[in-house]
Amino acid sequence: MTLENYSELIAYNDSTSTIVDYIGELKKDLKLLAASKLGYVSNDRYVAFSAIDIKKIIINRHCSDSIRLTVRNILLESLIDYEKAAPGSSIVNCITFLYVLEEVLKLKAFNHRLDLNEFEDIISELSRFSRITTINNSRKILENYISNPIISKIIFTAARLSGHNGQIYLDPLSKDDTVIETYRGYRVPVTPLREFWVPTKVSRWKRSNVKCFVIDGILESVSEVHHILSTLSETKEPGVIFCRGCSEEVTATLGLNFKRQSLDIIPVVIPYDLFGSNLLKDIAVICGTDVVSSLKGELISSINIDEIVTVPRVDIDESTVVIQNENTYRNVQKHIAQLSEQKKESHVLEKSRLIDDRIKVLTSICTRVSFGHDYNDILPLTLERAGTGIGILSTVNRSGIIHIPDLKKMTGSIFVTKILNDIMNELQGLGFIDMPALSLVHGIMGGFYAASSINNTGAFLVLDQET
Repeated sequence: MTLENYSELIAYNDSTSTIVDYIGELKKDLKLLAASKLGYVSNDRYVAFSAIDIKKIIINRHCSDSIRLTVRNILLESLIDYEKAAPGSSIVNCITFLYVLEEVLKLKAFNHRLDLNEFEDIISELSRFSRITTINNSRKILENYISNPIISKIIFTAARLSGHNGQIYLDPLSKDDTVIETYRGYRVPVTPLREFWVPTKVSRWKRSNVKCFVIDGILESVSEVHHILSTLSETKEPGVIFCRGCSEEVTATLGLNFKRQSLDIIPVVIPYDLFGSNLLKDIAVICGTDVVSSLKGELISSINIDEIVTVPRVDIDESTVVIQNENTYRNVQKHIAQLSEQKKESHVLEKSRLIDDRIKVLTSICTRVSFGHDYNDILPLTLERAGTGIGILSTVNRSGIIHIPDLKKMTGSIFVTKILNDIMNELQGLGFIDMPALSLVHGIMGGFYAASSINNTGAFLVLDQET
């Protein structure tokens, strides 16, 4: 549902006092969050929420009426959208939203409207306060977000081991002990075919000397790959098929024979999207093979099994594929150099970002973090926190940090100055002295636009004077 769709729903409620009450409830939650008095119980274990969990806090806040529910949905939509561009922005987004919306409603009570231009000028000016971070600052920022020194240390250690161009992979399954291991491996953010993965009840697939097929097309019938399946069934060699999709017949055949242990082949589907359109080529370079494509006049049925490349190691779980193949390192580096040249020649931001994502896949330093059994009862929350924490560290490295007290240097109307002071006080109450520059700017931007979108609908009734 888009922001515009909310206006009609809000218009048919009879009092903005409900909005004010909801703002007050969320502000109380922020105070409890700062005091570590907000959390949940899992298997008799109390887990305190941290700033990184703000979306969960908002979702868990009961909405007893349609007005609260609507405002919550607008806020959550903003948090989700801006978090993608700037990990760690959600807490700033939420705080900004609450204080801007509160002031908007007060202005409406006196028939005044929000001056959008002034706040937009402030947002654009914020970036000039950005500064280069230090290791200690980065560590402190991460600890403030996660509020768990052990998890923060694990993520910070993994980030240092992987280096600037490396990738960090979070193991979705726990181990006996928490382990951080670094190795040469290409992490490809794709998943095995769900229709195969779920029925076969595979949780993780790790094999050595794996036959890899890279096919730019959909496997329509078993007859196309019958000769491949027959050979691998006889040799008992493991295999991975990277393709655009599989028919029900092919999926069922692979799944049935996998459960019978007569075949050890995993189908991995590469989607037809902007990122996936070139990903098959990148996977082929990593594996040391060519893409089989009908556009080149090639038939899947004509694949020569003797020419299929064997990759030293492939590790697959429900969320990612890791390929280990040092034999193709030089060719991968050449491929990266070609992509870097394409990026230099491109003047389209979206294309440059896609190339960056492709180069990231082609970076062979991979650090795997596996949490121990002592995290079993909170593993989903821990993985979510760790994933966001990794994004926050990356954001700090890219955009630097902003010293929160520097917000006092911003000048504007009484309205803007008050809101900036409120944001600063809330963040400092949560322990933040510095924040990732991109997260702070995007957070303030997201909260402001979400609150002003409510203002622009003109749907709220005027507050009572006493409110």
